[in-house]
Amino acid sequence: MKQRYPHLLSFLSDLKKNLYLSLTSVLLSVVYVLASLKIPLLIGSAIDSLISPENANSDSIAEILIHILILTVISGLFHYLSSLLTNRLSLSFSTELRKRCFVHLQRLPLSFIDTHPVGELLDRIISDIEIISEGLQLSFSQLIIGVTTVLGIAVNMLKLDRSSLVIVVILTPLSLLLTKYLAKNTHHFYEAQSRSRASESAYTEELLSAFEINKAYQHEQISIESFNKLDDQFVSDNEKSTFFSSLTNPSTRLLNNVIYSLIAFVGAYLCLHTGGSFTIGQYSSLLSFASQFGKPFNDISSVVTELQNAINSIERVYDFLGENEESPDPEDAIKDFTASGLVELNDIEFSYNKDTSLIRDFSVTALQGHHIAIVGPTGCGKTTIINLLMRFYDPISGTIALDHLPSAALTRDALRSNFGMVLQDTWIKTATVKENLSFSN
Repeated sequence: MKQRYPHLLSFLSDLKKNLYLSLTSVLLSVVYVLASLKIPLLIGSAIDSLISPENANSDSIAEILIHILILTVISGLFHYLSSLLTNRLSLSFSTELRKRCFVHLQRLPLSFIDTHPVGELLDRIISDIEIISEGLQLSFSQLIIGVTTVLGIAVNMLKLDRSSLVIVVILTPLSLLLTKYLAKNTHHFYEAQSRSRASESAYTEELLSAFEINKAYQHEQISIESFNKLDDQFVSDNEKSTFFSSLTNPSTRLLNNVIYSLIAFVGAYLCLHTGGSFTIGQYSSLLSFASQFGKPFNDISSVVTELQNAINSIERVYDFLGENEESPDPEDAIKDFTASGLVELNDIEFSYNKDTSLIRDFSVTALQGHHIAIVGPTGCGKTTIINLLMRFYDPISGTIALDHLPSAALTRDALRSNFGMVLQDTWIKTATVKENLSFSN
């Protein structure tokens, strides 16, 4: 499990911070289930009272009806409170997780941003966390209620008729094994779906950000063809994951209907051949439990399918959170520094990719008051020099110095406060002209 889902334990550890809400929601769900399961027994008692002349009286039936009404109110109230806490838990957890991702994004080195499409990062921070939130809601609202209902029904069926419970115990594992098999074999379809969705999101974001360039170079048709290929792949992956995951619910429904039919037959036989020891009311309760028994398994099978998608999103989000942040400044780094204007690059060697050389033995000195232009074709290293000066990247070897002081001896804030940068793209804030001009200060 740890090798297949390496980040699942980290997720569960983070979920412990909401332990109070989790346990309270579970407790409310258990009370809701117990109250709901008591109602079929009371209905059976009412039926026996109606058809039995010696037990038939309006007072006993009225008392049973009052108990049913009270339990209905209790189960409805506790179900509402459980759903309320579950929603609060999932929303608060997803909010905190999204904040963590955003803070972590600010601390990542530029090299990570450069090597990952923006659309893919947005997909992890927005779409994947939303899927995790939905998975949490389903886990508490359906999975826990479903498991508790199955256990409660099994106990009640044991009290009513052991042979019916034997049928359930024998055939139910087939439903569980089928669910496990389908869930195991659909996981890789969800992984492929997540990857193709991220690729399509990243490509769409890049097209929108470079819309003018795309139009200027008449690249529309090529872009449409490329997008259609990505979209076709996403549709294919989505169809496969949806189809195979959809097999779970009808398959379990078929097995549950078989179980119900067998229990109905056994109950009818007991009513006819046990001399009244197994009453019509008990038969009614048994059938009610048999019909309810299938629903939790249908819900659980549906939840398992959705949880596969949620677990895949957990891996993607926590994989992002596990990326190494930018190395902190040394404790003895200079925090307050104002350069006079002397900038020196000595024997700089740098490459984004270790297998491809980009800059070697590069040296240049910019004296105070001099104006120097670095020109050259695309990809020759102009932006790279700026990245090195600002310490968005560190050189493999060589030194960069301001007023003969190595830039690595300064904090990044102290270093960057000595530079002014005018980007190709225009960034205008919602503020006055004066505030936009003085934004760097």
